[in-house]
Amino acid sequence: LETFKPIGTIIDFGCGTGRAGVKFVEAGNDVLLIDFTDNCRDDEALEIPFMKWDLTETCSASSGFGYCPAVIEHIPTGDVKTVVDNIMLASEKVFFQISTVDDLFSELVDFGTNLHLTVKPHLWWEYLFASSGYKVEWSEEQGIASLFYVINPDRRELCQ
Repeated sequence: LETFKPIGTIIDFGCGTGRAGVKFVEAGNDVLLIDFTDNCRDDEALEIPFMKWDLTETCSASSGFGYCPAVIEHIPTGDVKTVVDNIMLASEKVFFQISTVDDLFSELVDFGTNLHLTVKPHLWWEYLFASSGYKVEWSEEQGIASLFYVINPDRRELCQ
């Protein structure tokens, strides 16, 4: 919030528990929580507007700012570009946090499968955003995750 200073409604893509949305609301922002299921939200997040949505489908919601942490690595590689495009069509500016390592939690609880379906290095993600026509305004590699602040310069034209 301090770094990117979002204005208007923030869409939390893949909100999970909704904890980030609660913090955004506490900071005075309007929030729309989006996830493919509504059974993970904490009680505190139940009062925040929610939309059930599959990220592989075009979204009817729209905002100037999106937030998408710990989601994209769970998407099958073949669907990643579609999901990124759908998110960037819904929000002009989006903060992404993307894990760049295999899922360690799955090993701890012995799920028998890795929940991180797309594990790629920082430069792979940077190239995906740039080659899709999005502007990487800021990025940071943090060892186990990459952070990106991505802008869709064409979104305003698409929405008019």
